[in-house]
Amino acid sequence: TDWTQHATPGIKYFSGKAIYRKTFDAPATTAALQLSLGTVNCIARVRLNGKSLGVAWCPPWSVSVPPDTMRSTGNVLEIEVTNTWANRLIGDEQEPSDCEWSPGHMPGGKFLKEFPDWFLKKQPRPSKGRFCFTTWNYFTKESPLLPSGLLGPVRLMAEDLSQPLKLELPEPTGLTSQRMLSAPGAAIAITASSDDAEFEKPLPLDNLLAKATLSDTGAGTDSGTTTAEPLRNGTTLNGTGGNETLNDGKTYRSYAEGATFTAKLDTAQASKGYDLTSLATFARHPDGRASQHYDLLVARAAAPEKFELLTTANFETQEGLSKIQIAGKAASQLASGVVAVRLAFHNGPAGANVYREICLTGTPSGTVVKEAPPKELPLPGENFLVEGQPAFLIPAKQDSSSKEKPWVWYAPTLPNLPAAEERWMFEEFQKAGIAVAGMDVGESYGSPTGRNLFTAFYTEMTTRRGFAAKPVMLGRSRGGLMTLSWAADHADKIAAWAGIYPVSNLASYPGLPLAAGAYGYGPDEMKTRLKEHNPIDRLATLAKAGVPFFAIHGDADEVVPLEANSSILNERYNALGGKMQLIVAPKQGHNMWEGFFQCRELVEFVKRHATPLAKP
Repeated sequence: TDWTQHATPGIKYFSGKAIYRKTFDAPATTAALQLSLGTVNCIARVRLNGKSLGVAWCPPWSVSVPPDTMRSTGNVLEIEVTNTWANRLIGDEQEPSDCEWSPGHMPGGKFLKEFPDWFLKKQPRPSKGRFCFTTWNYFTKESPLLPSGLLGPVRLMAEDLSQPLKLELPEPTGLTSQRMLSAPGAAIAITASSDDAEFEKPLPLDNLLAKATLSDTGAGTDSGTTTAEPLRNGTTLNGTGGNETLNDGKTYRSYAEGATFTAKLDTAQASKGYDLTSLATFARHPDGRASQHYDLLVARAAAPEKFELLTTANFETQEGLSKIQIAGKAASQLASGVVAVRLAFHNGPAGANVYREICLTGTPSGTVVKEAPPKELPLPGENFLVEGQPAFLIPAKQDSSSKEKPWVWYAPTLPNLPAAEERWMFEEFQKAGIAVAGMDVGESYGSPTGRNLFTAFYTEMTTRRGFAAKPVMLGRSRGGLMTLSWAADHADKIAAWAGIYPVSNLASYPGLPLAAGAYGYGPDEMKTRLKEHNPIDRLATLAKAGVPFFAIHGDADEVVPLEANSSILNERYNALGGKMQLIVAPKQGHNMWEGFFQCRELVEFVKRHATPLAKP
C-alpha cells in the first residue's frame, strides 16, 4: 500500500528505506522468469535468496530471475524500496517553524535567512517534531504528498511466447515508417522500421555471420534450441515459412536484460579483421516483444578479447515487428579491423524481446574499394557507387531552415544525364539549400530490379548520408517511369513528385515488347501483368498519402505523347483525390526547349515541398 495513506504520521510522512520480505515456494519450470514489481515509488533493490537481482527505477519495474537463483521451496524475497525526502519535508511543515526564512526566487520557495543559534551551538532544536534541516525549501504544509512504497502487485512471471501481450505504447509523432534513431550529426546512423516490406526484402547474401562462430548467454529457454543458429538461417520466418513465433528451433531467440549474443568472425581469409558497413537486426512477435534494446560492441584485431561500445539501439513498437539498421555515415565504415561483434541486450516494455535474424556486412580490412567511374556533372559534385552502380550528389550551397538536409532525387542518371540543360534548375535548388542526387539503374523502365537499386540508394542517402527521409522526386522523360514506380511502393517516403515530359505509361513508352525484357517477362505475360507495374495504374497509395504532383509536357511530343502519359496521369490522379498541376507547353515536343528546364513553376514547386519550412 501507499505509505502516504497510512494513519500513523511517522509512516505517512516517512522518507527513507523500507524492506519488504516474503517466503514462497515456486513450481519447477524451464521458462525464462521475470519478477514484476507492479508499481514502485520511487526505487527498489531486489534480492532473492541472498543474491542481488538488480535495481528497478522506472517502468516496467521488473527484474530478470536467473534460473540458478530459484528454489522449489523456501525462497526468500527481499525488496528494498526508497522514496525521495519530499514527504518528510512536508511532514516537518506540519510542525512549528524554528528557523527564519526569506522568499526564494521561484514561486512558493524560500531559503534560510541565517543559520539559527540552536544549529550553530549544536543544541536540540526547539521544534521537536522536525527531522530534516535544509537551506532551501519548496514545500508547505498543504503540499500534496508523493506516492511512496511498493504498490505492486508483485508477480513472478514465466515467459510464454504463445500468448500475445497488448501494450499501451505511445504512438510516434511526425515520423514515417522508417525512423531515424541517431542524432543528425552522429557518425553512426541508426534507423528503425515497423514495415512489413522490410521483412519481405531478400536478406544480404554476404552476411558475415554465415561463417562466424556464434554463442549467446542468458537466452530464453523455450525457443526449441540451445544455440543462436536461428539468427543466421537466412530468413525472418519460422521453420514452416510463416510469421508465427514457433518454438521449432528454427525461428527465434529471446533475450532479456543481461543476455548477450557474440559472433567471432572468420579471420582465416581476413587476418586484419573486417571493415564493417552495416548491422541489421530483426525482431518479430505479435505484441511489444517485437521491440529491440541492445548495446553494440566490437573487438578489433589488435585486442581480440577486448570489446568496446560502438553504439546503443533502442526502439519500442506494438506493430508486431521491427528492423534496426546501423551503418556508418556517408562513405565511412561502421567500424574497422573487427574480429568479433557482441550485442548486450536490455529489457523491452515486456521484458525479453524476440529476435528473428541478425545480418552483418563488411569487407576484409585492407580490401581495395572500387571507385566510381568519372562522370561529368552540370555542377560540381561527388560521384560514388551504390550496390556497384554509379551515383552522384550535387550538394546545396547553404543550410536550409529544415531540420533535415533536403534533396531532389533526379532520374534518369545515365552516362550523359543529368546534362547542361539542368544546370539553371539545379543552381536554383542549390541556392535554396536543396541538394540534387541520383543513381544509374540502367534502362530498367521502373522494373523491380531498378526499384530495388533505388531502395539501396534511398538508404545510402537517408541512413548513411543523413539526408531528409522525404525527398522530392524529379523524373525527366523515362525517369518518370523510374521515379513513379518506386514512389508507388514507398508513398510514405516521398515529399512530392515532379516531371519534365515524364513517361508514366509503359504501353506508350518504351512499349510492351521492349519493357518485357527489363521485367523478365515475355511480351504476352507483360501485357497480362501490365497493371501490376504500370505507374498510371498504381497511383492509389500516393493519392492516399497526399503526395503532390507537378508536370510540364509539350502537346507536340511524339516520343512520349502528352495524352497517353501526363494527361491520363493528371486525370486519374485527380480522380483518386490526389492533387496534380499540369502545365502544357504549346507546340513543344520531346526537345531541349529551355522552357522545360527553366520552368519557374517547377522550381518553386520543388522548393516548397523539399523545404516545407523555408520561404521560396
